[in-house]
Amino acid sequence: MTELQRDVLLYINCNDSNTSLHTYSWYVRELSKKMGIPESTAKWTLNGLRECMLIESGTAAMRGVPLRLTYPGLLVAEKISKNYKQLREDLRVKPRLARPIPTNSIVDER
Repeated sequence: MTELQRDVLLYINCNDSNTSLHTYSWYVRELSKKMGIPESTAKWTLNGLRECMLIESGTAAMRGVPLRLTYPGLLVAEKISKNYKQLREDLRVKPRLARPIPTNSIVDER
């Protein structure tokens, strides 16, 4: 899974796609605006998630079907989200202790 696919999956999960009526084309426009990516990249990313069966959406033949996470997609999104929270806690920068500058390192050569 690419970083962009991960971010899109988390975005869909955070926007509660299972209860919304937003379609594939709505998400293409929304992702393009919110993430600053071309619409073709958003389509490519969503198609990859659909091929992996992480999302379900309408097709050219079945227009108007809302985009939603599948059960495996929901599990993956929750796992990624938990790992991100743990990673942020693990990588939290601890404050550095201020160290005095040693006096012998400052030499006045006059």
